[in-house]
Formats: sequence, structure tokens, C-alpha cells
Amino acid sequence: MSLATRFLPAFLATLENFAERDYFAQAAPDRCPDGHVYFWDETAIRKTLVMQLGVAAWPLADADAAAMSDEQVIEYMEAFFQLVAKPTESWFHSYCGSSHPTKFDIASGRYDYTVSVNALLDRFGTGLRLQNGKIRSSGSQVMAPRLAEALPFGGDDHLRGLVTMALVDFRSPDPQKRWNALRHGGRGADPPNPALKVPAVRVLAVVWVCHGPRTGRLLLAFRGFGHVRPLGPLG
Repeated sequence: MSLATRFLPAFLATLENFAERDYFAQAAPDRCPDGHVYFWDETAIRKTLVMQLGVAAWPLADADAAAMSDEQVIEYMEAFFQLVAKPTESWFHSYCGSSHPTKFDIASGRYDYTVSVNALLDRFGTGLRLQNGKIRSSGSQVMAPRLAEALPFGGDDHLRGLVTMALVDFRSPDPQKRWNALRHGGRGADPPNPALKVPAVRVLAVVWVCHGPRTGRLLLAFRGFGHVRPLGPLG
């Protein structure tokens, strides 16, 4: 299921909620009749998106939103991370009936935005996570901590390099990069030194178990390494 099907409408509603709380009033504010900033301005939002993405539409019509690719949705999530700032001081304007922020905290705004977006990503089972303004594959919450442990490279720099490249690509939401990760891993399963075959397989087994929750079932089949053993559902 694409992100545009269910996740995107919920994400757009979340952006509207942030706008109503003036989280975009620093980067792209609207102004009341007296010229005081609040809410957000759609034209200003579009300009800031274009400056970041090159090509961007805002506001999004229903048809345009439904036709967005996962990569486009991800670009919007990352772009809005750059725009949020939490109002820390404001005053009430009786003439227009609105509060106007006067001070902002960018770090707090980005934290609140990250928490909200990640809650949505988890709710809709996307397998993605917003981290430091970038969308990454979330991996398995159960197995991922194992990658913090020392992996058994057996002193093979070739294997270490392949697995390092595989990890970087496999954490990406880009399907092509994730495919490249599998290619790196396949090469890593056949190290030049036959004595490192078992360490290589152990490393790759940890890598794929930790970072392959969206693949359903993984098949570890290594040339010259005996029978093929299927793994159960991951993640």
C-alpha cells in the first residue's frame, strides 16, 4: 500500500493542526489585518517548498495527493521538518480574535513534529521513521539493537566494507538503494578467504533480520554453504 493511500491524508491533517498552533508562523506566516504574524500562508508555504524541492505543489488537491509517489510524500515530510518552530511567547489580539506568536523555539518544534510524524508512520505500518529530519527504514524494533554489538567480521576488511555499504543503503526508504544493499550483502556472503564463510553468513543474517521487516520472508542461500533455510516473518 502506498503512503498516499492512508498515511498522506492523516499527515496533511497533522500539518493543519500544527498550523493552527502557529508552528509555521515563523517560516511561512499569514498576517492579520494589522500585519501581525500567525497561522500559515499557503503561498509562502509553496515558495519554501519550491526552494527546498525544486518542484512542489501547495496546497495539494485531492487528486494530486492521491497520485503522489512514496518518494514525493517522503520529500514533503522532510521539507516540513525544516519549517516548524514552536511558539514560546504570544499575545492575544482582541481586534482579530487571534493569538500572535512573538518568539519561537525551532528545536522544540522539530521535536514535536518528529514525535507526531513517527506516531503516524507507526500507526499505518509504513516501516519508516523520521530521524534528524530524514526518513529512514525503521527496521525491527526487536532485533535492531543487535547491530550495536560488534559484528564478527573476522578481520576481513572486504566483508566490513560490503556490510557497511549494505547497512547504509538498507536503511534508506529508496527501493533502489535497498536493492543495492541486497547486492552488497550477496557479495559479502562469498568472501575471498573461505575460512571467513561462516563469519560472513553470521554478519549477513544479523543484517537482514534487523533491517528487513518489509520483505516478509528472507531466504538465506549461500553458494557452497549447504541447504537453504527460510526465515519466518520479520519485524
